[in-house]
Amino acid sequence: MSLVRYLYGDFQVVFRTPLAISAAVGRLAANSDQSIFHADKPQLRGYTTVNEVILWEGGDFIFNPFRPYFHGSFAHDQGVTILSGTIRADWMVKLWCTTVAAISVAALAFGSSDGFARPLGAFAIGAAGFLLLHLTIRPASKSARSLTSKIEATVSGTGANNSFKPNPLRGSA
Repeated sequence: MSLVRYLYGDFQVVFRTPLAISAAVGRLAANSDQSIFHADKPQLRGYTTVNEVILWEGGDFIFNPFRPYFHGSFAHDQGVTILSGTIRADWMVKLWCTTVAAISVAALAFGSSDGFARPLGAFAIGAAGFLLLHLTIRPASKSARSLTSKIEATVSGTGANNSFKPNPLRGSA
């Protein structure tokens, strides 16, 4: 296990489907959107092309910086379409956790010996950030399972195709 995966909880996922790549991309693109005007339909947020897929789940009015993101791409192997990628946290959350952890370690190492309250407080905030990452970005977490199950249902062809887009594959060629 790499240090980055251990620190931030990133993990690999693979989805397989008998559908053609264009059909799988079309289904995923039809069920994902970046608009807030379709909040009444349960859907994935993000965008989908053959070369790159970036998806997340959640409403736009309730912001969760620790929500998992899927970043992957499609491939075709022996008659099977494969969507493979990584479930990970947003890069800004990773940067924030790393910065707070570095500041807290520096404060503990180089801070004055008379006041440990501030360095310990910074350390507690950094530890809480990494704890939240490990609770939300892991295969068994509720948010990661929900995201992967929606992607799998859509790509495999078993989920609803709630396309409100006139041309979901526009710009993906």
